[in-house]
Amino acid sequence: MHKILALDIGGTKLATSLVDEQGQLSNRIQVPTNVGNGTPHFLYEQVLDLLERGMALSPNSPTAIGIGCGGPGKQAYELVSPLNIPNWKDFPLRKKIETDLQLPTFINNDAKADKVAKKVNFVNSICQLLSLNGEINKILYLLIFIKLN
Repeated sequence: MHKILALDIGGTKLATSLVDEQGQLSNRIQVPTNVGNGTPHFLYEQVLDLLERGMALSPNSPTAIGIGCGGPGKQAYELVSPLNIPNWKDFPLRKKIETDLQLPTFINNDAKADKVAKKVNFVNSICQLLSLNGEINKILYLLIFIKLN
């Protein structure tokens, strides 16, 4: 079964969880957001550590990483500038994570991520009702950006 490693980046907390093809969460980890000394890389190291911890909890490597992050974002969220994290102005988060963890990485606005997560659960429920074995359209699955509460 394929899993995505989901990450929610917030001003007060970072949370990660594995997400399976049915949209079920497992191995959730949450830590306070710590901007530390104010350099962009200090918080990035915290994010990277959290993702690595989340990956270590899975017997199989996740197939992708989906991130919900506050905006604004530029160039389809290639560059993030969350209002609640001022030291990440035009920070190249997706490219850095993809390079460091060698997994396809997708980022979207966290509010939009919450709506997508609810739609994924709705689509999955319909698929189950139609006896489609809970399969979610693979494109939609790769675009999951779970807002972890």
